[in-house]
Amino acid sequence: MRHSLVLALLLSTLAASGVSARTWHILPDGTGDAPTIRGCTADSASFGDTIVVACGTYYEHDIRLGSGIYLTSETGFADCVTIDADGQGRVFDAYGDTLSSLVGFTATNGYVDGYLVLDCEGAGILDWSAEIEVTNCVFRDNWARGGGAGACVSVSSSVYRNCVFSDNYSYGSGYEDPATVHGGGVRVGSWEGGEETSRFVNCVFSDNHVDWGFGGGVALQGWADAIFDSCAFIENVVGSMMYTGGGLALIHFSSAELNDCTFFGNSSRNGTGGGGIFVSAGSSVSVSNCIIAFSRSGRALWWGGAEPEPSISCCDFYGNEDGDWIDMIAHQLGMNGNISVDPVFCDPLEDDIRLCSTSPCLDSGSCGRMGAYGLGCIADSSAVAWSDVTTSILGHD
Repeated sequence: MRHSLVLALLLSTLAASGVSARTWHILPDGTGDAPTIRGCTADSASFGDTIVVACGTYYEHDIRLGSGIYLTSETGFADCVTIDADGQGRVFDAYGDTLSSLVGFTATNGYVDGYLVLDCEGAGILDWSAEIEVTNCVFRDNWARGGGAGACVSVSSSVYRNCVFSDNYSYGSGYEDPATVHGGGVRVGSWEGGEETSRFVNCVFSDNHVDWGFGGGVALQGWADAIFDSCAFIENVVGSMMYTGGGLALIHFSSAELNDCTFFGNSSRNGTGGGGIFVSAGSSVSVSNCIIAFSRSGRALWWGGAEPEPSISCCDFYGNEDGDWIDMIAHQLGMNGNISVDPVFCDPLEDDIRLCSTSPCLDSGSCGRMGAYGLGCIADSSAVAWSDVTTSILGHD
């Protein structure tokens, strides 16, 4: 159940303390229990309180997610509430020791130009040393000079479920150190070398862009650890010629575990680098039941060559512009269920990366299904799918 862990922790804490929680209602015209979302989270709500935001567009920025606050749109889905920062700052701020929950928002037009060396900005959300659960949220069209335009997740054990990071842009100037500008959509960093692990479940990273750095979709750096389950990386771009990792980049001794993920159409302008995944020397990655296909430039997966070797099993690498199973990972083709065949997406021209009924990735022997999405279309549009309706009520599904 969504946000169940966070809510359970909140309730147990409240029960132990005897504190009575309150529910606040925020309205677009400012006539609710508090005039603004930002004012309620910063000045009014207390640990254990719930803030329910009515559907509409709110022009606010730097909304602090205080400890123990459950902030939700009234429907719990991102199309209900849009928070437009209007270029005045970041949208959400979860900086510090924060246990909270965020459900059902679209965060857009966040802009941060601080350029924090070795850290990241988080124009959509700054999740720094926090513990938050973010569900059904969209982070789009946010801009950051320094990395992590959609989200900065640093020294955090937060969980993002059913979230979309799209059309975010991280940039730097040519005279600056490009090694500090990473992660067009999300940047995960843990320079303190802690034991925190961030997790992304059923998330989409699409059309994000980073210039002068690594990781068009997502970048992990500085001993960061992250898990990606059933996530899609679609048409993310690394813009400079020097750096790489169109979909995902792991640098500076970071590590990632990817399960049931799909990479499609990502681009690394450095053709010898990783269009799908880039793994620098010293970083580690485990990739299982994943598809990396049709990178517009770059290889499926580029590995820097130092130990540990990437652990790849039950994966399909196919049609990537500069190679699939080549060089240092070439020997893994045919081992552990790894294949190189057309995954047969439903409509790749429209970014529909569900699998056609003829896809070899639907049921690849002992591996089962590969990729983030299952069956989405039949092989022949003239064919008719048959189903047994004898147990259903006529006229109803």
